[in-house]
Amino acid sequence: MLADVVKKIIFRLSSQLSVLFFFLFFFVHYIHAGNAPAPTASAAIRGLEEIKSSGVLRVLTMPDPELAHLQRGESIREQELALLESLADWLKVRLHLIQVVNYEQLIPALVAGKGDIIAANMTITPERQAKVIFSLPIETLREQLVVSVKAGIRNLNELNSKSIVIENGTSYWRNAAKLRQRFPGLGVIGVDTDTETLIGQVASGNIELTIADDNYIDNYLTYRSDIKTIYTFPEKCEMALAMHRKSGQLKAEIDAFLRQELPYRRVRGGRFDLPAIKRRRIIRVITSDNPVNYFIHRGRLMGFEYDLVKKFADEYKLHLVMITPPHSQQMIPWLLEGKGDLIAASLTATEERKNVGGMAFGSPYMDVNEVVVTRKNDSSLKSIADLKGRTFVVRAGSSYLETLEKLKAKGHSFNISVLSGEEDSFEILSAVAEGKYDLTLVDDVYLKAKLQGGDDIKAVLTLATGKKYAWAVRRSSPELLAAVNAFFKKEYRGTFFNMMRRKYFDVAKEGVAYQEKKENGQLLSPFDDIVRRHAGDNNFDWCMITSQIFQESRFDHKIVAPDGGMGLMQLMPATAKQLNCNNPLDPDSNVRAGTLYMNKLRSRFDDRVKPIDQLCFALASYNGGYGHVADARILAAEMKLDPNVWRNNVEEAMKKLSTSTYASRARYGFCRSDIINKYVQNIMLRYYHYQQMVKNGKTESADTENNSKKD
Repeated sequence: MLADVVKKIIFRLSSQLSVLFFFLFFFVHYIHAGNAPAPTASAAIRGLEEIKSSGVLRVLTMPDPELAHLQRGESIREQELALLESLADWLKVRLHLIQVVNYEQLIPALVAGKGDIIAANMTITPERQAKVIFSLPIETLREQLVVSVKAGIRNLNELNSKSIVIENGTSYWRNAAKLRQRFPGLGVIGVDTDTETLIGQVASGNIELTIADDNYIDNYLTYRSDIKTIYTFPEKCEMALAMHRKSGQLKAEIDAFLRQELPYRRVRGGRFDLPAIKRRRIIRVITSDNPVNYFIHRGRLMGFEYDLVKKFADEYKLHLVMITPPHSQQMIPWLLEGKGDLIAASLTATEERKNVGGMAFGSPYMDVNEVVVTRKNDSSLKSIADLKGRTFVVRAGSSYLETLEKLKAKGHSFNISVLSGEEDSFEILSAVAEGKYDLTLVDDVYLKAKLQGGDDIKAVLTLATGKKYAWAVRRSSPELLAAVNAFFKKEYRGTFFNMMRRKYFDVAKEGVAYQEKKENGQLLSPFDDIVRRHAGDNNFDWCMITSQIFQESRFDHKIVAPDGGMGLMQLMPATAKQLNCNNPLDPDSNVRAGTLYMNKLRSRFDDRVKPIDQLCFALASYNGGYGHVADARILAAEMKLDPNVWRNNVEEAMKKLSTSTYASRARYGFCRSDIINKYVQNIMLRYYHYQQMVKNGKTESADTENNSKKD
């Protein structure tokens, strides 16, 4: 486990071999995460005219860690990329981003002519100025010393015998060296991993201290409160673009561009209309993270609202920044305060909301009904009269409360329990399924999304019809409102819209029995020989991989899922590309890549985790993404459960990540824990069944299970 490696380095190892091992470990981590360096253009130091004539500006940068976890706000990296695109327009060229593996490679790559500029949140320092030239400063920040709130370190006087872990190649080394001069007992260790990950390691207690820019820390504190800063270094840090020392003309051109653009870029908040949004190239969208709106799955940002608003942003060539307030009730106030440009969050355009001063709704794009939800075995509700004496549980400020209060005013007799806390509709639905709550009222599309996890609930009555979802903007943004209306006029019920609706709201259908004939003594599927070979190459029991293939595709090697999964092991496009799987619908190629990916996931869990739990963690990572498993292990430790054991430990913590209370402070946000847990459970149960079939030499196939529902 990453945490243990860091602990061992900090507290036990001091040799150069240890540092080398750490470097190699994190290099593998980058490869696993899909952040291998992109191919570079041919090396050459080019002047301004050469760049313009080539039509390409080569930009050296780092892999973006924002892509690895749930985005919750506007980052410096996002602003920097938007600025670069405007710069490319200014120069009349296109961008070619060249990613390097670690920060230390940036300046050597620039000096060697492998890129024209560096854009990587780089601080201007005297040491760097001796090697490169910098543009006008883009941003001014402060570096801060970070500890866990549980660490007990209160000030600098307690640093002796402690250790700071910082990202190699960064300007943080300068301040770390100054601290070490003051406190000789302080250890300083450099690693090749991004600073945002190190902040998370500090929070979990696996690293004692790190140094980070205040913008990284502020971003982390938007969803967590388990770190604190004990010192802010006095020197201001200016961030800029870096160029080769021979690139004087390029610097002059870039500085001229920055003098014109920076006044618009440095505005952190604001009530922008479409022209200003287009100039900034960033659109800020307020939403909530849940299975309908916005979440991360298998390392990909997803959600019905996310996919729609991403298409809208792409049409205007805008960077999409998702903003998730701590509570859904804050979405409208945040919009009016200028913390976002529009709300895309399955928001019902009620009369009460329409009357909020300063807010305007766009064209409706979804007709929804509000339905009464109860447990599947409840057969007592046939009409609205049967609601007498029953209790609805709904959120304060929701359209459901408005509907129920209107019905009560008409003389209908039922009780309403109003939740003022953080629980969202999906948590309430789970509580109904568990018998904790009696009834709830919810939009039918939310119920459909929830039922994809197979919950023991159902809709029995419809209390309101014709409700409308719409995006919301400020009335002071009429051009943005017109653009939203034009977008839905074009997309509503079109091909893309209908595909997204099916993707997120169609309830999983019963699997079709597998009928393909097996030959040559095959026991489980027509692909036994392929699976045996690739499972063996990666040290897996082939029965387990066969069980996983059944769960993923029902042995249909031609299937392409709505979320992009392809073939027998439902490889995601990015994973297939990363593993050089050029034809994911070819069984041999697909199983080779899928088992290799499973092996890489399993290798992320160290030998403190037993093999059976490594397997469960790898399966959970394969289905939902490694990040959700990492979050669940951190949460398990907080819950006094064993973070190294899946069953009844991390599995239980995973359930919490489908609730807004816990998801709101998890790095990877909300996850479909019901689907992830059932995925692991079903594969492991079927795995044991397959083992017995093979052990007994039965020729019966896996068809007997093929009528089960795909989770």
